[in-house]
Amino acid sequence: MTRVFATRASAGCTRGRSAVRGGVEPLPKTTECSGLVAWHRQRLGLSTAKSESGAILILALVFILVIAISVLGLLTFGGNGLKNAAGLQGQRGIEFAAEGATNAAIQSVRYSFNAYNVGSTPTDCLPGGTTMPIPEGSVSYQMEVDCAGTLNVAPTPVQYTRVVTFYACQTIQVLPCTQNDAIVTATVNFQDLSATGVDACYDLLDTGTCGEGMVISSWNVRYIDS
Repeated sequence: MTRVFATRASAGCTRGRSAVRGGVEPLPKTTECSGLVAWHRQRLGLSTAKSESGAILILALVFILVIAISVLGLLTFGGNGLKNAAGLQGQRGIEFAAEGATNAAIQSVRYSFNAYNVGSTPTDCLPGGTTMPIPEGSVSYQMEVDCAGTLNVAPTPVQYTRVVTFYACQTIQVLPCTQNDAIVTATVNFQDLSATGVDACYDLLDTGTCGEGMVISSWNVRYIDS
């Protein structure tokens, strides 16, 4: 801290000395105390201004750094969110396509006589072909559905006469579609008897009572990592 020693006269402040480190600094000549006070205020003001400007600069740098880190975090979070949303959309699109193809196959099998009980390997049961394009948004998925079942001849009491399991896959997978590869696996019980117990569901020419009743006993969807 600077200390000032000044001689005072009846006319005012005539001369003084300022004790500073390394020697004595003469004060400027003045005829009034107001000039001496103004000189000291000017020196103190310059020192205070420099100190305040340095503090403001540090605060500004800290503020800019905090904003930059916040923006970087938001960009990273937003990018991950968009990526996850796109992946989820693709996953759900494949699942919806598999469910749509399975429903189409169920309706086709319901009103046919086929129980798909020949051999142990599932066979194609889509209507009109081995694959079916299912549009989901801007993408069209090629799906296949294969079936395997059992046939109950003249069940007693009257109950389900065909039990068919449906396996839905994308066509990029190896044929046939089995439970290990299926996106959707559904088991359906078909009642092929009339209300009076007549069975008229034998072959291509006798399908009158095919699919009189139907119950979906199970429906499983496998998670697809797209």
